Amino acid sequence: MLALVVGCDRAAPRVRPEGFTIVEELRVGGVACRSTLEVAGPRMRAASCRADPPVVLLLDPAVGLTQLDPVRHEYRRVGTTGVAPPSAAIAAQPDAAAAGARFAAPQAQLIRQLIHDRPSPPLVPTAERRQVAGFPCRVHRRALGARPREELCIAAWADLPIRADDLAGFAALGPAAASDLPGLPLSSALYDDAGAELERTELVELRVGSIDPARLTIPADFHEASTPPARE
Repeated sequence: MLALVVGCDRAAPRVRPEGFTIVEELRVGGVACRSTLEVAGPRMRAASCRADPPVVLLLDPAVGLTQLDPVRHEYRRVGTTGVAPPSAAIAAQPDAAAAGARFAAPQAQLIRQLIHDRPSPPLVPTAERRQVAGFPCRVHRRALGARPREELCIAAWADLPIRADDLAGFAALGPAAASDLPGLPLSSALYDDAGAELERTELVELRVGSIDPARLTIPADFHEASTPPARE
C-alpha cells in the first residue's frame, strides 16, 4: 500500500486496515480442511481445523484469551497465551499431540525440533519464487542433517495489503512469532526423514475488510465451562 506524498519527501503514516481475514488450507495425506483468522485492530477470532471438533479462540485485550466450544456451547478463559500467527502455525492450532487432534502427529516431534528446541536450525532463502493465492513469495528451507525438513514460501510485507504491525499484538503469543521471519509465510510444508511430505498449509485467501463485531464476542447462548479441559 503506497502513501501519497504532498509537498514533502516523507511518506504519510500508513492507515491500518479496519479488519482482515486470512483463510488457509491444511492438507495431510488425502485429508484437507480450512482454518481462518479474523482480525479487527487488537481483537481476533481464530478457528483451527487441526482439532476435531475445530478449536475457536477469541482474543480481546480487555478480557484476554477465550476458547469457545461450539459443540457444547461453552466458553472458558484460557489466559493470554497459546496462539501463533498464521502459516508458521496458523493461529489457534493446538499441539498436534493433544487429545482430539484431527491429524495424529508424526510431525509433532519434528515441529518441536524445528521451532521449540534451541538452537533452531537456520531458515535459508532460495532463489525459487512462487505465487500463492495471487501473491508472490520466496521459498525458504530449514534442514535437519542433510535433508530439508521444513519449507516456507514467504511474502515480503510490501507485496501484501497488511503489514507486520497489523499482527504485532499476536506475535508474542506463539512459538513462531511473525517478527522472526522476513515477511508472512503463505505456505508451509513439513517433510519426513525420507523427504516425503507430512503436511502442507497454504493460503487460500487474504481479504481486507470490516469484521462483524459479533464474530469477535462470546455468543449470547454460550455459558462458561465449569471444569478445565481434559488433557492427556
